[in-house]
Amino acid sequence: MAQRNLNDTHEWSLAGRKLGTTLVFFLLGADIYTAYTFVAIPSGVFAKGSLYFFAIPYVALAFGVALVTMPRLWALSKEKGYITASDFIKDKFGSKTLAVLIAITGIVSLLPYIALQIVGMQSVLIVMLSGITNSHTVQEISLLVAFVILAAFTYTSGLRGATLTAVLKDILIWITVIAVIIVVPLSIGGGFGTAFRDVKPSYVTVPNSLVTGYATLVLGSAFALYLYPHAINGVLSSESVHKLRRSTALLPLYGI
Repeated sequence: MAQRNLNDTHEWSLAGRKLGTTLVFFLLGADIYTAYTFVAIPSGVFAKGSLYFFAIPYVALAFGVALVTMPRLWALSKEKGYITASDFIKDKFGSKTLAVLIAITGIVSLLPYIALQIVGMQSVLIVMLSGITNSHTVQEISLLVAFVILAAFTYTSGLRGATLTAVLKDILIWITVIAVIIVVPLSIGGGFGTAFRDVKPSYVTVPNSLVTGYATLVLGSAFALYLYPHAINGVLSSESVHKLRRSTALLPLYGI
């Protein structure tokens, strides 16, 4: 087997395009279902109401969009040697300027996304470190530790390291989901009906004034999801078009 050199951009960012169905399934699932899913969306639902349920239908639409578009992008990238969306744009439109703008857009769009992951890690570390020092110091230390761990791990391991982490993370996600489905009805008298009845959001159904916003959140998110750089890298890491289609077809399971 040829030695894997992480100094090679192709190996570092796409794992050599050697990931099979299961690994791409776990990698894309972990990329898409993050602190945004576990913190931001539930917080929005709890605080306001059903507007934030846009995350459910948009996921169903997003994977349909991916099945139509991503296999073609994978085939072109394999043939032409593209590693990022910017490579595709530069070759397709013959414009280095447009390619740079696409790259900058990807970076800017990921900044709040990454920030949310770091804040999520910080929240966990605050709980782990509580009692050791004062609250303010814990928050500062936790933020620094979260950033250093995230940056160092990504830099040294590339996409292969992220993929192995994704497998562990996704297993924990599934355990959490299944545990909640079982524990909530057992621990709360009346089950989910009582749980939802006791929550007092601003609205239970989407008010007329927010219907347009709800629809644009669904459609905009569905079309945008696979434009994120980490989603495209996950797609391009697949070993074949067939395995990419199969893993994408399984991803709606996460909609649970």
